[in-house]
This record gives sequence, C-alpha cells and structure tokens, in this order.
Amino acid sequence: MQDVKGADSLYYTMLNSNKRSITVNLKSPKGKAVIEELVRRSDIVIENFGPGVLDRQGFTWERFQELNPRIIYASIKGLVRGRTRIAKRMRTSRSAWAGRRARPAGRTARRR
Repeated sequence: MQDVKGADSLYYTMLNSNKRSITVNLKSPKGKAVIEELVRRSDIVIENFGPGVLDRQGFTWERFQELNPRIIYASIKGLVRGRTRIAKRMRTSRSAWAGRRARPAGRTARRR
C-alpha cells in the first residue's frame, strides 16, 4: 500500500478516526491552565508520557482528584525501565492490542 502524497497515512487515519487532540506546553502557566480546565470537564484522562513527566509538571493523581473527584486516570507507558536503559516497548503493545499475541486455549506464551 502506498500513501497519498500530502495526506495522512491509512494506518494513522484508522487509529485516529473520531479522535480530537490538542498540543499543550505543560511548562507554561497557560498550558497548565488548559490541562486543569480539561480535567475539570472530562471523565477520563489517558496519557502516555515517559515515566514521571506529568508528576514533574505538578499533575499527580492527587492533583487530578482535586480538580475532578470523579476523574478516571489511565497511564499507558510505551517505555519499560531495563537494567541499563529505558527501552521503547510500543511495538509489543501494539501487537498485543491487535490480537497478534493471542494464544490458543491451553497454550502458554514462550519467553524470548
């Protein structure tokens, strides 16, 4: 399959259809105010920043609870801390989400 020049890829379009997104500078007061307002008005926050990024910006679970006591917070990490470095793991996660890691009943996954 070849993408159309100047258009989003089919893969990107399939994964992101009906999603809305914004770009916010978490280090600026204006950006933090935007996030706080979104948390107050939202039901769910899903983020995939590296470990500790939101905490360092002051957006801890406790802060989200202050802003909206009903908020559901999901942190989906694409990074795993290893012995010597942080390894990107999104490829494995995407495969699992797509069902490629499914095993027939009674069979167990082999460790690599």
